Amino acid sequence: MAAAPAPTGAKIVERVGGTGASAPDAAPTLKPFPAPTPTATAAGMAPTDLAPAASATPPSALPPPANGGRAAFLVAAPQDVQKPTVSLGSVVWSSPPANPGQGGGPGVRADVEIPDLKLHATMLLRKNVDPSLPASHTIDLRLAFEDGAPFKGVKDVGVPQMRREETPTPTALLGVRVVINDSYFLIGLNRTDADAQRNMDAIASSGWFDFPMLLPDGRIAKLTFEKGVDGDKIIASALAAWK
Repeated sequence: MAAAPAPTGAKIVERVGGTGASAPDAAPTLKPFPAPTPTATAAGMAPTDLAPAASATPPSALPPPANGGRAAFLVAAPQDVQKPTVSLGSVVWSSPPANPGQGGGPGVRADVEIPDLKLHATMLLRKNVDPSLPASHTIDLRLAFEDGAPFKGVKDVGVPQMRREETPTPTALLGVRVVINDSYFLIGLNRTDADAQRNMDAIASSGWFDFPMLLPDGRIAKLTFEKGVDGDKIIASALAAWK
């Protein structure tokens, strides 16, 4: 049997009813960059990579918050992209039920708070049950900014990357993303058997989600949050239900 075609940005836009979203090949390229871990250093990194700021405590070095896992938002400093500004936060995981009448099993939801930036982000990962949408799973990423937030939107978001605690090198998931607007992004993960298996293995075996971003002023940034104990359990349960 012939492999199913990889998802296209146009099809995903059509599926969600978007009218002004950019196709993946029209958006700026977002280079992956390492996570803020104690082992990440400037040595061997490309000039556009982000290493931990010398004056900031890496989120991976902090104890988990009482009500969830660790999270952070990194923004490259214009004068030295090797030393980003790091704003710390937390993530809470939950498992929303399947949409009524659609099946597909439970979803995976992460609610991220970055207090210093007055930013709330919600990621929702679900198995795709719509045969007209060429994706194995979908990821919704929505951002909300309170009054007084230092920025009010994001120009672009890359396909998320999965990272283990002990290494700063991420594994990018295979898929395409569509910009619905500056606070809503939709990602369709490739549905070919090999790509879908690779993506689910990466999600299962990694400890952190990294979303590379491009801010309206051209600075690169990254939203990163950990699975932790709660996220591991919820994701493992969802992966089992999706088989």
